[in-house]
Amino acid sequence: MIYFYIENTSTLLPGIDHIVELGSGKRKVCMKFNQVSINGLTPLGTCSISNDTITGDFSGIDFDTDVYVYLTGTGLEKLFFISQFMNNKTKAIIKDVWENDVNFPQQDDIGFYKFTRQNRMTIDAIQELAKEMQKISCPISNITRPKTWIQPGGRHPIISMAELSTALVPLGYTAGASFGEVQSLKVFNEYDPDNVKKFGMQWEDFNEDRTDQTMDAKLKNKISDGIAKHKVMIGS
Repeated sequence: MIYFYIENTSTLLPGIDHIVELGSGKRKVCMKFNQVSINGLTPLGTCSISNDTITGDFSGIDFDTDVYVYLTGTGLEKLFFISQFMNNKTKAIIKDVWENDVNFPQQDDIGFYKFTRQNRMTIDAIQELAKEMQKISCPISNITRPKTWIQPGGRHPIISMAELSTALVPLGYTAGASFGEVQSLKVFNEYDPDNVKKFGMQWEDFNEDRTDQTMDAKLKNKISDGIAKHKVMIGS
């Protein structure tokens, strides 16, 4: 999640980069991204751009993990989101990092660099997303104020345990899920010198929906071992 929608606004909060007017009083709030630097990096190659399409050899870019590309050139010099590849990765459709359409004049000899999903959003942006969820849940649904963060899936920025802890603990969050690094063991008194493992609760320990007789025995052993190690076993 890199944006949300609101009906109106009068001020830009610290985690907000800009707001896109969509008409009918609806606006798209685009969250702030961390600055990126290509100092010391070697470009993967050069490409050309026309409108929202770049043409080159993009075989070294993984669609699922390297979702951003930095382009050099007149009016570029920033990060873009790779929407799709075409023609055996010789063409790609790009958008801005908030997945809005872009349109550039023809330009050649553009250097390109790949970037992963890690460390993309600012701490202020993460906080604003969490605050928005709290605002939605309390007055409208009248449900308990959320204290657990669930990492959205899809080709969106990955938020680390440390980033979640920094952003969410001041808002009253007590635990959460995150991608991209070693997860919590979910055990009592786990070694946690940085006090962030409570935000590493990603993925289940076992899945009851995809079992057969062989898997059933393995699951029973896994659950028994977990209990013996004082683990919190999470199933789905």
